[in-house]
Amino acid sequence: MKCEVCGKAFKTRSGLRRHVKSVHGDKAPGEVGPTVGGQSPSVKEAAEGAVLREACKALGIKSKDVMAWKVYEDKVVIIEGPTGWKRVWKRE
Repeated sequence: MKCEVCGKAFKTRSGLRRHVKSVHGDKAPGEVGPTVGGQSPSVKEAAEGAVLREACKALGIKSKDVMAWKVYEDKVVIIEGPTGWKRVWKRE
């Protein structure tokens, strides 16, 4: 994965996302709009973004503090930065 802004290469998507957010101040995770790759989000990505926003609101996490996340059927796991604190929100 390569940063489109500065060209730095990363082995993982989460590493690229963390870099773009911390260095370039890109949009917060889950916002609808072009993704890092310049493509529009898929229906699945847009749905995950809505769930992520709901989880952040319930946990009191600001979107700018989200380093990484994973949406499961029954929960959302959020890594909150800059220290990498793991937070879990159970879906109803």
